[in-house]
Amino acid sequence: MALPCRWNRLGVRTERSPIAASLRASASAAEGAGGRGGGGGPEDEARRVGKRKVGRKGGVVRKLPRSPPVPWEERFKQLRAYHEVHGHTRVRSGEDFKLACWVCKQRERYRCGKLEEDRWRKLASLGFVFDTGLQRPEGLVQVPWEERFEQLRAYHAKHGHTRVSMREDEKLYHWAKVQRNQHERGRLSEDQIGMLAAIDFDFTKPTWSRGPENVPWERSYQRLRAYYAEHGHTRVLRREDKKLAEWVYGQQERHRHGELSPEHREKLESLGLEFKVGHTCVQWEERFEQLKAYHAEHGHVRVLKREDEKLTEWVHKQRWQHRRGKLLPKRREKLESLGFMFETVYVSHAQHVPWEQRFDELEAYRAEHGHIRVSEREDKKLAGWVHRQRQRHRHGELRPERREKLESLGFDFSPQRRGRRARLLNE
Repeated sequence: MALPCRWNRLGVRTERSPIAASLRASASAAEGAGGRGGGGGPEDEARRVGKRKVGRKGGVVRKLPRSPPVPWEERFKQLRAYHEVHGHTRVRSGEDFKLACWVCKQRERYRCGKLEEDRWRKLASLGFVFDTGLQRPEGLVQVPWEERFEQLRAYHAKHGHTRVSMREDEKLYHWAKVQRNQHERGRLSEDQIGMLAAIDFDFTKPTWSRGPENVPWERSYQRLRAYYAEHGHTRVLRREDKKLAEWVYGQQERHRHGELSPEHREKLESLGLEFKVGHTCVQWEERFEQLKAYHAEHGHVRVLKREDEKLTEWVHKQRWQHRRGKLLPKRREKLESLGFMFETVYVSHAQHVPWEQRFDELEAYRAEHGHIRVSEREDKKLAGWVHRQRQRHRHGELRPERREKLESLGFDFSPQRRGRRARLLNE
C-alpha cells in the first residue's frame, strides 16, 4: 500500500511518516462518519489526535504535562533540612538546582520588598543571608551587627564621615549599604537607628556626581573641607588636585543651572566658596601663580615663547582683554603689582622700553628739530614707536591720556608715507 506523499520546496517527492498518515486517515474517517459528536471510541480518539501538533517532518510533537509548583512550605522544609546537615543556607546549584533557584528567588523578592513578613522571619531563623554582599566563606561565622557598628564608628572618628568606599573596606561598605536599605524598608530597630544617627550616618542613598570617577558628594566635600583647613580658601588649583578642582567647578556649574540642592549650597558657602566664579577663574589663578613664580625667578614678566609657550599665550591674552576692556579690575591690579606692561604687545622683549621713556625721547627730538617726523635713518626705534602709536589710534587701542600727550606735541595721527619718496617730501 502506497503511503500519502507530498512535494517539498525543491520539487522532490517525499513520503510522510506512516504514523502521521494513519492518524490523519483515522481522523478524516471519523469526520466523514458522524462529525464531532459521541463519547468514546474512534471519534474521541480522532478528536484527541486532531489536537496534537504535527511537526515539519510529519512527526507528532507531544507536549509534556507541566509539573505543579512546589508549595513554599515544602521548599522551606527542604532548606531547613539542608541547614541541619551543612550548618548554613548557601545552597549551590550543583547540590540541588531547584532549591538553589528557590533561594535566589527569595533574595530577589526580599530586595524588591515583596517577601511576606512571616516568611522573612522563618528564613531569618535559619540565619538566611538576604544580601549576598554579606555572605561569608564556609567555616566562618557571620559578624554581629554591633561589631560592624564599632568598625563604622572607628571609621567616622578617623575620617569625619561614614561614606565608606569599597576600595577602603569592601565588607564595611556592603554593611553600610544594607543598613540604608533596611532603614528605607522600615526594618531597623529604633535602637539601631539611634546608634547610627549618633555618628551622623546618612541614611539616604548616595547620589553620584558627574565627575570623572563618580565620587560621592559627601566624600568630595570632606576633601574640600580639609583643603580649606590647610590653605584657608577653596580656590583649588588643577596642579594641586585635579579631581577636586573639577568637582568644585561642577558644583559651580550645577548652582548656575539651578541643580544644586539648598543643603549642599549651605555647606559649600560655609567654606567661603564663590559660586559666581567659574572654572576660568581657577585657570586664571593658576596661570597668575605661574607668572608670579616666573617674576620671582627672573625679575620681570616678559615671558618668552621658548621658555613657556602656554604662559606666553596667557600673557598675550591678558593684554588682548585689557585693550578691549574685558579684563576685570581686580585682575589688572594683580598683574600691575608684578610690573606687568599692557602696551608692549608690539615690542620685542629684548628691546622693551616703557611708553613714557619713548615719549620723552620724542619730546627731545621735537625740541631739537622742531617737528616730530622721525625718519628711520635718524632713529629707527623711535620711528617705529611713532608708527605704532598711529596704528593703535587707528584701531582705537590708544589711551585717551596718551593721545592728549601726543597732540600736545603736534602729533599727526593721519597715516604717513614711508620710503624714499616720503623722505624727499619731508625734506
